[in-house]
Amino acid sequence: MLQQFERAQRYLQRIRDFYQGVPSDWSRRHEHQDDVYSFFLHCYHIRDWIVALNKVGVKQQDVDNYINNHECLRLCADLCNASKHCRLTRRSRSDMDPQLSISTHEGGTSVFQGREVEMLKSAFTIVAGERFFDVLDIAEDCMHTWDRYLQDLRQRAVERGLLAR
Repeated sequence: MLQQFERAQRYLQRIRDFYQGVPSDWSRRHEHQDDVYSFFLHCYHIRDWIVALNKVGVKQQDVDNYINNHECLRLCADLCNASKHCRLTRRSRSDMDPQLSISTHEGGTSVFQGREVEMLKSAFTIVAGERFFDVLDIAEDCMHTWDRYLQDLRQRAVERGLLAR
């Protein structure tokens, strides 16, 4: 379970870096968007790892209920499934059909590994119905929300003697 959480954390760090500016040339700007979609894919699939590695009796429906009770995870699920299947092929969890919008601009030059390089900065917005969400805010919320759930599962495992304190 932690491997998938850590993988999503690495993609979250990439998003943070894009907001600050990263060495890149303009022709590679779409890779930023690819990494954002990859974050949502890996973040949502923490769900599958929880179910597959389950040792404390949590049911798939319990995990789905948790997702459905948190707006950030509902948006995450919809962005993941829409990008994976070209469009949402089942009922939207968020009921908002979220879409990703990217804003990338040249961030000037900076010294990187001893040489001057062009910097690109990207920011992302989730457009969902009449609402707009900043991707970095949603991504951070998703990871905090999963972390709380994983902490709860760890506590249950400790209480059942499955993990040492």
